[in-house]
Formats: sequence, C-alpha cells, structure tokens
Amino acid sequence: MGRWYLACHKTGKHNAFKVQMFLARLNVEVFIPQICCRQPRSDRPGHFRSVLEPLFPGYLFIYFDPEVHHTSKIAACPGMNHLVRFGGVISPLHEAVVAEVMQLVLTVNPDGSRPTNAVMSDELQAQEIQVLTDAQRRQMQQVIEEKDGTARCALFYALAETIRD
Repeated sequence: MGRWYLACHKTGKHNAFKVQMFLARLNVEVFIPQICCRQPRSDRPGHFRSVLEPLFPGYLFIYFDPEVHHTSKIAACPGMNHLVRFGGVISPLHEAVVAEVMQLVLTVNPDGSRPTNAVMSDELQAQEIQVLTDAQRRQMQQVIEEKDGTARCALFYALAETIRD
C-alpha cells in the first residue's frame, strides 16, 4: 500500500521538477506545495508582483509503495538528495498531516490541479484513526504564516515528527 514520504531535493530551482518528471515515468506521484507571495517590484516602487514559491523550499512529498518501488531507486533519481529520515529511519508521514497540507487553499501543483490522492474517499476518512487536533491545526497555520521558507521547513519537520505513525 502506498504512503506519503518527505524527500529533499538538491538545490537549484529546476531540480524539484527534474525529480517530478523522473518519478512520473515510474508512476510515482509527487506533490510540491506552493504559496503565492507578493514581492515588491524594483522597477515600480509601491507596486507588488505575485510570485509562486515553494511552501517548503527544498522538500517535496512523494507517494509510493516501498514494496513496488524500492527507496534506493527513489533516492537515486536525478535531482533527488535523500528521503527524510525520522530517528534514522525512513518512515511515512501521517495521512492527516499530508491531507491538511493539501486542504490548504494556498497549495497548488505546477499545473494548478490537486494531486489524485488529495481527494480522500469517505471510507478512508472514516478509517482515519488519528486526525489533527486543534492545537496541531494551529501549529500548521503558524507554519503557513511563517514568512521565511527555511523556518517553515523546520516548523513543518517538527510537526510531522510529532505526528508520526
């Protein structure tokens, strides 16, 4: 059964899409949440430009089954740095954490659509044993409201580690 994992890609703005294209050929789904930010224009003082930037710079979510696609094959794809380890072990993220990220209005895929696994069936939602508490939802909101991408990554990493399976 497939699960969501957190992966770190190499620096450079095209490596995330290089990973996404390679893994698409392996039928592995990749989710790169992005956020729309307003940046001041240098050519027109007082005016702003809307820019899409990664919600978690350097990180992407990968949905795969380790029994079908070995983690070494995933980690060896071009542009990939490594799969994120929690306590030294590659472990999946909790479905509630990924579902919460996907529920955010601010997340989009490069083509503007939501990932196919983003819409969870009613049966899967009913089977979900652990859902995010109000405190965890507030913590997720703090992650989103953080302006610095590196700090957002650290806050999300800490949240994901506390809600592991």
